[in-house]
Amino acid sequence: MVQIDLSRLFGNDVLAYLGTDAMFGEVSMMDHDAPSANASSAQDCEVLMITHEATEALMAQDSGLASGFFRTVATTLVKRIRSTNTNQ
Repeated sequence: MVQIDLSRLFGNDVLAYLGTDAMFGEVSMMDHDAPSANASSAQDCEVLMITHEATEALMAQDSGLASGFFRTVATTLVKRIRSTNTNQ
């Protein structure tokens, strides 16, 4: 389990807990900017890190992979936005 949180002046606001097969870091990957939140392990976990360079190289080689990847990122972001809107 990975905890996603946002640092605030008087502590952290937990935004989400992500479980098995979850993706995080996609916002920074898409816009090449600094992370908008922090990720830390809430339990023992195994994380696969893929660099920007490796991701871009794979997508340049395989347009089908790129299409699937961007669809997955879009779906993930839509679910998170809907969840945020529902929890307010």
